[in-house]
Amino acid sequence: MNIVFLTTRLEKPSARFRLLQYLPFIEEKGWNYEVQLIPKGSFERRSFFSALSEFDVVFLQKRLFGFLDFRALRKNSKKLIYDFDDAVMYKDSGAQAETGTQSDPSRQKRFERTVGSADLVIAGNTNLRELASRFSKNIEVIPTPVDTSRYGKKTYKTENPTEIVLGWMGSRSTLFYLEGIRKILDKVHKLCPETILRVIADVEYEASAGGMPVENKKWSFDDEPSDLRGFDIGLMPLTADPWSRGKCGFKLLQYMASGVASIASPVGVNQDILKSSSNGILASGTSAWVDSLVRLIKDPVLRAELGASGRRSLEEKYSLSATAPKLLNVIEDLV
Repeated sequence: MNIVFLTTRLEKPSARFRLLQYLPFIEEKGWNYEVQLIPKGSFERRSFFSALSEFDVVFLQKRLFGFLDFRALRKNSKKLIYDFDDAVMYKDSGAQAETGTQSDPSRQKRFERTVGSADLVIAGNTNLRELASRFSKNIEVIPTPVDTSRYGKKTYKTENPTEIVLGWMGSRSTLFYLEGIRKILDKVHKLCPETILRVIADVEYEASAGGMPVENKKWSFDDEPSDLRGFDIGLMPLTADPWSRGKCGFKLLQYMASGVASIASPVGVNQDILKSSSNGILASGTSAWVDSLVRLIKDPVLRAELGASGRRSLEEKYSLSATAPKLLNVIEDLV
């Protein structure tokens, strides 16, 4: 079998975690594959699409095309798989907040065309499957997986340390969510002055005057596992909007893979990942966030229990070893 994987950038998270992680499993299967970057110019794309006819499967990762580009792609794809892990038919949460609208008719049309014409659609969670189900009947849900072999387990001490690190890891585009709980964190710091906020990102996050102290560290791939284990409590706040409900909870999964106790907003897939209070905490509203954080800060045993339980539940459903066989099976069944 010959497969070509199409993406726009190899360094973006969706390509790294929903494409590149699977390549060793593709090789073990004995399949031939290529990873190709989609050209930016329309003229280059025409010849690029025509060369796809030599492959048995074209695996398109997340990108949506206009009518002419998609027609050329579909014409030259023997079997077309479309994989997506965001609500790509909507504006992102920050843009929704700025413009006051979530809809984007152009994206909606491109999404409908792509999903409706693909031979197989792979959605990152059940919320995304629901959005795609209006246009396709052949949809598989495969979560964005975590390679647990990269992440060592955090070791909690039974007594409270002198400093409790509340951690958040992400990019500048998602700092919007952290900003949404700034007042909550400042309130928590007044109740628990031993706390600090550690932000691992590509930009620095400024502390509010008199609020919780902030420690910034630039994200790097090599330091990511140790940075995560440096958290005592992982934070994943979200806003309740269509874009956020489509997110795949990868930040939360990384915390869990590291054995870090986590607290998240009950939005979208977070509710599936943390189905009970045994593997993490879901908090809605200011009082729930404050009460839950204070409880975790004061109870080192609870942090250790939630961290260990979170790691176990992740290994069962969201680890790379759990999702890779399913991806290989759905590709093989399609062909």
